Order: sequence, then structure tokens, then C-alpha cells
Amino acid sequence: MVSHSCHRLLICALACVSLASCGSLVDSLAHDERPVPNEVDDARVQRDALVPALHASIDSATGLFRFPVPNVAADEMPLDTASAQAAEYLFYVLNISVIRGAVEGQRGAFIDLPTLVRCSRPHLMRSVYERPPDSLPAAIRFQLGSYWTIPFCGNRRTPEVVVSIVTLGNNARYKNSQSVGDTTGQTLAFRIAGVPWEWNVEHVVTAEEAVNETFAVTGVRAAQLPEAVIALQVNGRQAGSVWCPLWRVALERPVRMAAVFSLRRLDLREVYVGDSSCPGVIGRVILATPLAEQPESREVAVVIRDASDPTGFRRVVHAARYKSPVNFESVIIER
Repeated sequence: MVSHSCHRLLICALACVSLASCGSLVDSLAHDERPVPNEVDDARVQRDALVPALHASIDSATGLFRFPVPNVAADEMPLDTASAQAAEYLFYVLNISVIRGAVEGQRGAFIDLPTLVRCSRPHLMRSVYERPPDSLPAAIRFQLGSYWTIPFCGNRRTPEVVVSIVTLGNNARYKNSQSVGDTTGQTLAFRIAGVPWEWNVEHVVTAEEAVNETFAVTGVRAAQLPEAVIALQVNGRQAGSVWCPLWRVALERPVRMAAVFSLRRLDLREVYVGDSSCPGVIGRVILATPLAEQPESREVAVVIRDASDPTGFRRVVHAARYKSPVNFESVIIER
């Protein structure tokens, strides 16, 4: 449902003539990984923008952060499983004309399936909700859990498709263009979005650019590696694109900032960095902070089959409590 941009569409031509050849293609989708040139060329992190302890986290060849693999709970899907399943799911959905047409519309351009490989860096988007009870239907739990975002690139070596995979309780699996195992709620457990063809990677805030921009504005170094977080609203407008997270940047010391909507004056030890390509964000790159008032919960309702009910269906409602900020506003530094 993690480091670039989102939404538009694509057409896809399928070139497999047998399940065996399709399987080899899926293997290449899962294991062939390319860096995105725009990240390498344009987004090298500035060493001066980091405390010395973080310099070891910079890849000397690319100038990009080497992020450790995020930890997930024992009952959540790990990254290696998610990466393999993302490739299988990509091949699965692009054989379905309706879904292929939807992704095609998001991309706004032709996508050549055999050229797609996993690229850039996957991110774990941590859930903003408290963990839902296991007793809830999968259709609810899948909307409230954390998820991996895994980009795929074509010949241009820029992201064309992003697959997001729910980590919690996700037992859906795909193999050779077929769904296998537990397929309950699979349309929520796996999702796919086309990246607009006109979106340039360099126009989207990466982790490196978030740190660089924060240092340029505040003059204060980052004390931790940046973390992608989910925003529902920025400056009163809907946000939340899978390609457009905010980056949380922890600072070495507090910085006096002014919130542009609430007019609060704040000493901030962390800021959230976003890009104008994303919904709700105003300006090329913004620094933001959580609004003073945050929603406490969100009501989630689904209708499930229930043979014991006279209608054959039952409505399930759950009040999902937020555990982290989801609404943000821009801040500017006080000179």
C-alpha cells in the first residue's frame, strides 16, 4: 500500500508461450534487481548532512543509503517472501485484462512485461493503526496492517509499476499466473499501481534528498536514517499515495520552526519531508510537522458471508485506533 511517485496506467503484452517459460520470467522478475540511475546520479546524500555515526550507512559506489532490512513480527511476511510474491502477483494480474487495463490507465503508457525487473529499494510502510485483533475478518486486517512497497522497472530503468503487499496474516500466494492457497481477501492483500510515465524520478523526494533538503533548510544534521511514513492529509488535502510517503528526519538538535497554518512556534527534533508531486503537498519540497490535533480512530466496516445469518451475510465494524500521527502541516524555519 515507500521512495518515489504514483498513479496513472499501462498496457501489457504477454510473451510467455508456456508455463515453463513464464516461470523463468517470474524468476527473473523476482531476482534481477537494478538500481535506478536517477537515484544514483541525482540523489547522493551529502555527508555533511549526517552525524558521523551514519557515514557508514552510505554506499561508497552510489552515494545512497544502505538501509537495513526492516524487522517484522514472526507472523508477518518477510521481505524475501514479499519480493518473490510481488513478481508472481505482477505476472498474475497482468494476465487479467480488467486489472491490466486499470494499471495501464494509471501508467498512461505501454508496459513491456518481459522487461520488468525489481528495482530501486523496497520499503516497509509501517501501519499507523494499532494491531487489529486476529479475530477480525481478513478484509479488515488487510486494510490496517503494514505493507511492503516493491517497485519494478522496464528498459528505461525507472519505476513503471509498484506492487504493495500486506504483511500481517497474508496467506495468499501466486504461482505460474495462478492464485494458490488462501485467497481470502487477496484483492486487499496484494495491490498494484502504475507509475505515470511523465513522472521523472528526480522530481520525487528520495530518502537522500529528504536529508539533504532538511540540512539545507535548517543547517542541522540528521541523527538517524530517514524513515518513510504514511500521511493521510498534508495541509488539509488528502495524501497517502504508495509512491509519496513523507520522510521522517530526526535532527541532531532542536530547531525553531513556525507552522504555516496553525501559526504555532515549535522547537522540533524531527521534521517530515515531502514533495510537490504528491497529493496535498504545496511547493517543490516541504518540511512538515504533525497537526496538534489528530484523529483517535477510524471506523472500518466490511460485509462478509455468514451462513448463520438469515441473509447469508453479516456486517462487521471495527474502530481502528491510530498509534501515530497521520495529518500534517508545513513548517518554515524562523530566522
